[in-house]
Amino acid sequence: MGKSVRSLVVFLSSLLLISLPARAQQTLGAINGTVTDSTGAVLSKVDVKIRNIDTNLEVVVSTKDDGSFVVTALPIGTYSVSFSRDGFK
Repeated sequence: MGKSVRSLVVFLSSLLLISLPARAQQTLGAINGTVTDSTGAVLSKVDVKIRNIDTNLEVVVSTKDDGSFVVTALPIGTYSVSFSRDGFK
């Protein structure tokens, strides 16, 4: 292989690597946590309402037995999070 052919192969390989698409910015996020009472005990079966302030998208989940919750695939934005359970204020 001649010197000019090798140079051309190196140039084309470099051009290919440069032109590969860059990773896109992430557009989804998640919110997770653990719900506890004032004594620090975990609370199961608490309704967790997550609402996007701008779009009013609303997701409601319940905490697991260990008080944890997770909501994934949320569009990036500002959210309000509220908790409710019978017998709690």
